[in-house]
Amino acid sequence: MFVPTMPQLLVSRLTRMLRLACRFAMENTAHGARATCGAAIPAATFIKLTGLAAFTLVPALAAPVRTLAFDLPASAVSFDVSPADAPADAAHPAAHPAKARLEARKNQFGEPQAMAPGSYVASSSAFKSTAQFTLPESPGARFLLLILPKSDGTCAILPIPDASAHIGPGDRFLLNATADEIAVRFGSTRSNLKPGASVVLRPPHPAPQDHRIEVEMVRQVGSEWVPFNSTYWPLDPTARSFVLVHPDPLTGNPRVHNLSEIP
Repeated sequence: MFVPTMPQLLVSRLTRMLRLACRFAMENTAHGARATCGAAIPAATFIKLTGLAAFTLVPALAAPVRTLAFDLPASAVSFDVSPADAPADAAHPAAHPAKARLEARKNQFGEPQAMAPGSYVASSSAFKSTAQFTLPESPGARFLLLILPKSDGTCAILPIPDASAHIGPGDRFLLNATADEIAVRFGSTRSNLKPGASVVLRPPHPAPQDHRIEVEMVRQVGSEWVPFNSTYWPLDPTARSFVLVHPDPLTGNPRVHNLSEIP
């Protein structure tokens, strides 16, 4: 669910009350005081309980997310996004976050937007049906929402970790978004990727004189490996790249998209 707005005053008062309760418990324990309902509560136990209460009252931390799409039916597509478990006619609308809007642009990264862990439903007039996706609870993580159009006019939204914070200039983050195992030869390095798996491809040192590297990709079809991409990639030491291998929405065959950004 989206993170609900919480006034800072409420958080401040809750924190102050918990601190006072902890200090009161420690002082009573030190003087041998007893609780009115029985034995005194040990200070360490009380601190654990109050800490647990604070944890359960504070909403889950939001994660930065951004969209990424290639084969869109238009240059830009908007999605209305709402929690999957929010009733359409909630008796108390304020208890449920309002719909949010996600913008996806072809061959571009979307602007970062904060979203909390949970399941969501996204709808757009550009597609025939809604798409559901789930953001896992992963403290400190960043996510990309891959918009993957299908041959029937619908789309899928696939959340994956945004590796941009963990790869350096010149590196490529490659994700296999197909239903087949693929193998990628990047210069002299070979990587096998199951569906949904990823790898960071780092340029060789020293770099080739022509500043490009040979790349070959094959996919497993039954017991055979079938080539589907053979090319040369330029080596740019100033940019990092996201490489998506995904099914073509018309043919179902693997397609390769490469999008670079300057760190």
